[in-house]
Amino acid sequence: MSAITPVTDGNDMNLNFAFACMIVVSFTIALVHT
Repeated sequence: MSAITPVTDGNDMNLNFAFACMIVVSFTIALVHT
């Protein structure tokens, strides 16, 4: 997986990136609030 991706994969990469960010953020918040 490289940073530069075909235009066709733009949507999928954005969705995956947003999903990963959501998981990381929620996990960090859970750790901080513990």
